[in-house]
Amino acid sequence: MTLSQMKFLDKYLGWVLCALLSALEGAVSVFRGSRRAAVAGEEPRILLVKFWGMGSIVLASPLFKVVRERYPGGPCSS
Repeated sequence: MTLSQMKFLDKYLGWVLCALLSALEGAVSVFRGSRRAAVAGEEPRILLVKFWGMGSIVLASPLFKVVRERYPGGPCSS
């Protein structure tokens, strides 16, 4: 897959897939009752996505700092 194909897929299909998956998750949670409650002492699952380019890393730096402070043993700790 070429770089231009990846950019095309990201630009035109990425948001559609995110919307569909969010709607599916919402529908499933209605039938399941409620979203899964956090168990005492359990660390939440965190997904950090790096978008195209360096600007996204610069803009997300404060987020990484907060995640490191709140969850010292988490994925951003190093």
